[in-house]
Amino acid sequence: MLLQVKRILWKDLKLEARNLPELGGAAIFSVASSSLLGFSLSRLPVEDPLPLAGTGLMLIALFLSVFTSVMTVVREEDLGTLDGVRMSPVEPVTFFLAKLLLAFFLLETLITLSFLTTVGLSGWTEGALYLYSLVTSSGVYLASISALSSAISVYLRARGILLPTMILVLSLPIIQETLSFLTSGDYSRALILAASGLLFSLIASWLAGYVLEV
Repeated sequence: MLLQVKRILWKDLKLEARNLPELGGAAIFSVASSSLLGFSLSRLPVEDPLPLAGTGLMLIALFLSVFTSVMTVVREEDLGTLDGVRMSPVEPVTFFLAKLLLAFFLLETLITLSFLTTVGLSGWTEGALYLYSLVTSSGVYLASISALSSAISVYLRARGILLPTMILVLSLPIIQETLSFLTSGDYSRALILAASGLLFSLIASWLAGYVLEV
């Protein structure tokens, strides 16, 4: 199983490396939105920039999870290869895990880019590392939502509307949980977010096993 996951993930990474327009578009969105956030942090008279920075980065991460959802199971559907995957000996859960890891890798890379841009333009450093630990830990949950929503959306005609809606609704718990931890300063909160993400990834993998068998 792990070998199959590795092969599918490696194939997907090579495929995404050739899709420079889409990757470039996601990176441009990441930099542009975080530049606006960094500019706001540097100019607005905010005593504690942590709540504003945290809210802004979580919203950016939410939008980025929509980007990554298009690059996972939906990609296979658009290329016409999803039916071939269903007929192959690869188990649906194995296939989904590879897509989840792809979403996680892309999402964490883009979140890191957003964070570095925000900090670089704002000059804000106090509490920045703590915020980064929270946002990246929540990325486990967001990647699971992204991949699961992608798997469900291949059966939807109004995918362009329903896919972002699904991701927004399913992401609300982790966004609220992350924002509630902003003023804590306790790094163990990041472990709680990561554990929540791992638990949801198990649930998402189980659900995707049924979804992708249809």
